[in-house]
Amino acid sequence: IYISNRGVSSTFIYTAGEEGWEEIPTLEHLRNFPTKRGKFVDLVEAIIEEEAVDLVAAREGMEKIRLFSKTGEALISLVQIGNDPFISYTVRGEDPLAYASHPSARELVNGRPYGTPLWFQKTAATEYPNAVVEMAHLFRDPRAGDLLVIAKEPWGFRTPKAGTHGSLGRSDMHIPLWIAGPGISKKRFGAAQSVDLYPTVLSWFGIETPTLKSQEGKNLFGPQTALHSQKTSDTLAFLEREIMNHPSLYKAAQPERLIQEM
Repeated sequence: IYISNRGVSSTFIYTAGEEGWEEIPTLEHLRNFPTKRGKFVDLVEAIIEEEAVDLVAAREGMEKIRLFSKTGEALISLVQIGNDPFISYTVRGEDPLAYASHPSARELVNGRPYGTPLWFQKTAATEYPNAVVEMAHLFRDPRAGDLLVIAKEPWGFRTPKAGTHGSLGRSDMHIPLWIAGPGISKKRFGAAQSVDLYPTVLSWFGIETPTLKSQEGKNLFGPQTALHSQKTSDTLAFLEREIMNHPSLYKAAQPERLIQEM
C-alpha cells in the first residue's frame, strides 16, 4: 500500500492488485485485501469508520465509481455520448453527498444520465458542489489512486492551515473570483469553474477561442468580442513580457508593430 501526498483535505491510496502493481485492483479485492499475516481486511470499511474520514471512493469496473460514507453509498456512472460525458447517480442508504434532500439537486438522483453542465448548475449550491463530475474526472486519470479518501472538517492530512484544498466540500470548492481590467464592466457572473478562465482570458485579449469538441469551460464575458482595442492588448502583452519575461499570452500581440508605434 502506498499513500500519496495529494492535498490538504484528501489523498489517494495506491494498492497492488492480485497480480502486482501493474494491475488495477478491483473493488472486490480492495474489500478483501490480503495482509502479511494471511488474513483479509476490508480497506473501505476500515477507513470510513475512522472519525476523521468523511468520504471514500473507489473504481467499480469501467467508468463507474462507488462512493461511501458512514451511513450510505452511491454509484456514479459515466457514459460518453459523442464528445459529451453524461453522468448518473444512484444512492443506497443515506445519500453520501446529500443531493437527495437538496431542493435543486434531488431531481438528478434517479439513476438517469445527465450532462455535466446540468450537474454543475443543480449542485452548485449544495454542500458538495459538482462532486460527481469532479470524481468522474479524477478516476479517469490513469495516475489516479485506487482509493480516494476525503477528510472531514476540521481534520486534514497536513499541518492545520487557515485554508484548505483537495476535498469535495463547499468550503474548498467555493472561492471568490474577481476580474478587473480595461473594458470590464461591473457585474456578477454567477457560479464559475476554473476551466472557464481559459476562454475568458482569450476573449479579453480579443483572441477567438479555438473550436475544440472536447473543450470544457465557457467565456464568462459572453460573446467572443474584444473588450478593448488591439493596441491596448499589444501594450499589455508587451509590458507583461518585460516584467515577467515570457508570458504565454505575449504570442497574441504583434511586438514588431508595437515597438515601431512606441
